[in-house]
Amino acid sequence: MDLKLIIVGILIGIVFDIVDGYVSNKYPKLRYRKKNFALHHSLYGLVLIILGLIFNVVLLVWFGIGIILSHSIREKSLLFFEYRKKKYF
Repeated sequence: MDLKLIIVGILIGIVFDIVDGYVSNKYPKLRYRKKNFALHHSLYGLVLIILGLIFNVVLLVWFGIGIILSHSIREKSLLFFEYRKKKYF
């Protein structure tokens, strides 16, 4: 596998996570929340990994890994879905 492709994919994922985190914090209405559940944008990374494996696109896999890594480091946990007893709306 090409090391450049891995590095580019992970860097794009990290940049996407930083931008998406900033936008979703600045404009909280853009977040997907339904009653007690919230979807974290590391779920995008999981979807990209699955799509990359299905369509055999290595860059998508590393892009997804970059999103998940960056989000996990920022949140200090691996979150895809969140459940709270208190309702969001």
